[in-house]
Order: sequence, then structure tokens, then C-alpha cells
Amino acid sequence: MPMPRILPVAALAALAILPACMDRAEGAKPVPTKTAVNPPAKPDPRVAAPAEQQAPMHREAEGALVSVSETDKQVLVELPLGSADEIEPGTFLRVYDPADAHLLVGLIQITEVLGDHRAVARQMGLSDNLRHLQPKDRAHEIRDLAQLIDGKAIADQARKTEADFNALDAADQQRYASLRTQYQQALAAAQTRFDAQLTATAAAGEKRLAESDAAHRHQLELELVKARTDLAALRTAMAEQVAAGISGDRKAQEERFAALTAERANLQAQVDSLLHKEQEIDAHAAAVIKEQAERDRVNQATVSAEVEARQVLQARLDELEARLAGHAVAPITVLANDPTRNETVLEKVNRLNRELNVERERAKRLEAALSESQAGLASAHQSVTALEQRIAELGPADARARQLDDDLGKARTALADSERQRAALELARLEAERSLYD
Repeated sequence: MPMPRILPVAALAALAILPACMDRAEGAKPVPTKTAVNPPAKPDPRVAAPAEQQAPMHREAEGALVSVSETDKQVLVELPLGSADEIEPGTFLRVYDPADAHLLVGLIQITEVLGDHRAVARQMGLSDNLRHLQPKDRAHEIRDLAQLIDGKAIADQARKTEADFNALDAADQQRYASLRTQYQQALAAAQTRFDAQLTATAAAGEKRLAESDAAHRHQLELELVKARTDLAALRTAMAEQVAAGISGDRKAQEERFAALTAERANLQAQVDSLLHKEQEIDAHAAAVIKEQAERDRVNQATVSAEVEARQVLQARLDELEARLAGHAVAPITVLANDPTRNETVLEKVNRLNRELNVERERAKRLEAALSESQAGLASAHQSVTALEQRIAELGPADARARQLDDDLGKARTALADSERQRAALELARLEAERSLYD
């Protein structure tokens, strides 16, 4: 990495003399730039020019760079300085870092004065090529250019500055020694006071600790006596509560036993009622089976009549076809299916259909009654299940529970038989209806 090139101030001033003379002779032309304008900064009072460079009636102008731009391989800056500050084209200014008033950044030269507080300058040189001019850098006017070129004056100024710093350093060392002595004396006095205060504080703390221990022991004895008294009272109260609780539990158990006995009797009555209902359901199922057999017989007769009606209709169709074909056919005598009735087969079919509708309505009513019976039976099942659970909890009623289990099994078997019979009847009814409408 190349080292930055650093130019001394004297060399920067020497390089700036020739362009300044040429600019004053030919006149500097304004260069249009596109810059971002910052408000003019106030002069830094900490940076002051040497007394040898100040004119009797004029102070060096200074200000912060407003903007920096680069055009045609030139770096141009705008300053808040102008004719009101006695700035004219060709004036040189030093540029310092705003954070360090002693760090020289570079050298610029005024090329054009645009107003009372506005001018444009160009960069003449940099102290460090890595540190470029930036807005807010501080610019200070250079009045005496000869002083910059005179090396002896620069050396004298450096020696004077070094002597001033040495004098200030000696004074600082003397003040530091005096301050150190005073600090050591004050530290010794403070240490003495602190030791005395520490001794007094330790004695007072030990005294307070002894008093606190005595008070704590007395309070502990009082609390112990109070705790023993409370414990005795608590034991008496707990004994009374235990006796009352035992008596209450015994009474509650007796009441619960009486309630269970009554509930057992009630459940026995319910079981008897359920058995009676089951017998009624069995009788009703037998009646339904008998009625279904009768309906099957009627359906069979209806089917036979339907077959006969079809045969008669087929014969009539054959007769009509023969007549349409021009053949002489003897009329066919229509016979009744039932000799005891004075009706034709079709009339009998219509009558049987009406009777079938009546039987269907009756079957629907029977199915509704059967559904109600099944619902009652399901409720009975639930009651029996609850009864089984309650009977299982009653230890002394094991024999009766087994008998009830046997009865329940029989009831369930009868119920299953009734369900199978009902399913068979339903299947037969469906087959009869399908045969009738086939």
C-alpha cells in the first residue's frame, strides 16, 4: 500500500504563488458547479492566527467550507467569505480539520468572489492524499505569504511554540507536585478521621447488637409461651371436632343405608313392573305374528287373483287380436275366482287392494305400537342396567341379584326372539308387496 504524500506548508505556499499571479493577471473565470449548499458556519474562536500575521486594522477571515465539488480535474470549494471580509481573487487560505484545529488538511486559493459572503476557491494542495477536502472543514486566510516561504521565520515560530509548551509543562509539573502533596495530606487526615469513625461505629454496633439480642430473646420467650397456649387450645378444639365428625359420619351412614334399602325396594318393584311389561310385549308379539300370518294368507290369495286376472287379460288380448285379424273366435267366459261372491276377478282385485291398504294402515299402527314398545323396552334396558349397577353395590342382596340377572337374561333372550320374529315378519311383508306389484 503506497504511503500518503505529505507536503509541507511552505511547499504548498510556494506552489500557490505562480497560479495566483497568473490569475491576478488574466482574471479568474467562474466555473459552474453543482453543489449542495450548507449554511455558513460561525468562525471557530479557538483557532487564532499568530500576532505577527495580523494587520493593525484587519483580522484574518475564516469560515467553514460550504460545499466541495470536482470539475475538469479541479476541486472547487464554496466559502461563506466575500468582499465584506476583504477577500479577493488570489487569496490563499489554510484548511484545518474541524475536530482538530491544529491538523492542516490542505491549501486553497480564491478564484472568484460572488458576493459579500460568498466565494469560490480551488484546491492547491493536500497534506495527506487520503484525506480530501470536506464540507465543514475550517478555512483560515493567509495574509503574509512571505512568512510561509521564509524558512527561518517558520523555524523561529516552531522554537517559540516549543518553548511555550515547555514552560507550560514545567508549570503543570509544579502544580501537579503541589497538588499531590496536598492530596497526600488530605488523605492522611481523612484516614485518621475514618479510623476514628470506624471505631466509634463498631462500638455502637456491638452495643446495638447486644440490646437487639436481649430484646429478641425476650420476644422469643413470649412467642414460645403463646404458641404453647395456642397448641393446647387447638388440641382441645380438634378433639371436639373429631368427635362431632365421627358422630355425623355415623348418622350419615345410617341415613344412607336406609335410603339404599328404600331404593332397593323401589328397584324391586320396578323389576316386577318390567317383567310384567315384558310379558305384555311377548303377548303382543304373538298377536302380531298371528296377524302377520293372516296377512300372508290374504296376500297369497291376492297374488293368486292377480295371476288369474293376468290370464284373463291375456285371453282377452288374444281374442281382440284374432278379431282384428278377421278370425272368428268364440267369446271367452269370465269366471269369478270366488264362487260365493258375485264379482269378477278385477273387482275382486280392487276389493283386495282396498283391504290391503286397510291392512297396511293397521300394520303401520302396529309398527308404531311396536316402536313404542321397543322404546319402553330400551328404557327398561337402561333401568335394568342402572339396577344392575346399583344391585352390584349392595352386598347383602347377591342371591336376588343373581335371580334378577337370570330374569334379565331371559328377558333379553325373549326380546331377541321378538326382534328376529319382527324382522322375519317385515321381510315377509316386503316380499308379499313386491310379489303383488311385480
